[in-house]
Amino acid sequence: MKSIYKLNISLALILLAFGLMAATEANAQIKAGGGLAYGTNIERLGIQANGYYTIPANEQIRAGLEYTYFFPESYDGGSSRFSEFNINGNYLFYEEDEISAYALGGINHSTSSVNVDGNEFFGGMSTSGSSTGLNIGGGAEYLADFGSLYGELKFVISDFDQLVLSVGTRIPFDI
Repeated sequence: MKSIYKLNISLALILLAFGLMAATEANAQIKAGGGLAYGTNIERLGIQANGYYTIPANEQIRAGLEYTYFFPESYDGGSSRFSEFNINGNYLFYEEDEISAYALGGINHSTSSVNVDGNEFFGGMSTSGSSTGLNIGGGAEYLADFGSLYGELKFVISDFDQLVLSVGTRIPFDI
């Protein structure tokens, strides 16, 4: 049993090494960063972390992951929270000098929760929900010395429809 375990680890390390060599040979690039986002339906500001991988075979296409946590809203008697996880694709349709523009499409998964405080007569209550939908939008990047500054506008089509505006920075990493 131990020899099969060692064989699986060895095989995984060999595949990882070949994958890294292939990525290095193709000069793949990852951009990671974050910024601020604003959701128009929930009317809240949030923080965002994201990472994008440029496809080596076609450098106009990027695939990325993004997480946005909107700041909780507290009100008399309770609070609410909202966050979203996105898997996006970008198509760079304009690149000149330091400016690039891209179309955005992807899958969105949003979660929401509401907590109501209890009192001496009634106990507290909480509820939560989630929805999966689509992202459609676009953005632009300005190439700076340290990385790039981005601005994005996307519409989330789901049970939690909203327009999300975001700005931030992305730092490139060559692998």
